[in-house]
Amino acid sequence: MDDIGLPSGRTSPEASISTTFIHHGIAHTLPFEADATIANLSSRIESDFSIPSAHQKFMITPKVGILKPPFSNSSLALSTLQSKKIVLLAPTANELSSVSRPAPRPQPNSTVKSATPARNRDWRKVQDEATYTFHTIIPLPYLPNPSRSQKYLERLRDDPGIKAAMVKHKFSVGVLTEMNPAEHTTHESKTLGLNRNRGEVIELRLRTDAYDGYRDYKIIRDTLCHELAHNVWGEHDRNFWDLTKSIEKE
Repeated sequence: MDDIGLPSGRTSPEASISTTFIHHGIAHTLPFEADATIANLSSRIESDFSIPSAHQKFMITPKVGILKPPFSNSSLALSTLQSKKIVLLAPTANELSSVSRPAPRPQPNSTVKSATPARNRDWRKVQDEATYTFHTIIPLPYLPNPSRSQKYLERLRDDPGIKAAMVKHKFSVGVLTEMNPAEHTTHESKTLGLNRNRGEVIELRLRTDAYDGYRDYKIIRDTLCHELAHNVWGEHDRNFWDLTKSIEKE
């Protein structure tokens, strides 16, 4: 029996793939050709969602890390990321337009009070705390009650001791997120935290194993101190433990 071919110009269903990414807690699925790359995904997001590539960052887990245009490996195939979780770290088009939109000018007849300079404001401290911080916070939207995880992570970010340690050691962390307990539990061990690429992403095990509650704040904060020390030292040697203890005291 002769093979039955497809009409000219058509491709078989196997010649296309679907890639899903999460942006601001919402999952978006886009179709691509089978040989599409991470650069194609970036271009598609720019055209379909009006988010310029210059404002895009992709957090891909497990293991891959954070990628941003222009990619060091622009030929990375989307087909190799089908089992990965892809989170787009980027402002929305509305947020970008509101930033670029000029502020309205006051009417000539309106009364505008002159600004009163703030007293006793340490602007150097304000600038340092804005620089040395966790720049993006991401709860896992597919786990129960992500809003509570968001508040937990924000509490850690705004903890006075953590803020002081971040500034003192000049730590700047791209993403602070929670860890899915199911992905990091074996019969022998439970991972409490991970630091990827020395501060690109820090993951913390906020939840109990049964997902019915959250772990003690002090334990999680100590885990965060441990992971921050990995920004400097990779191995668990004396240098690492000395820095960990110093951060915990601060």
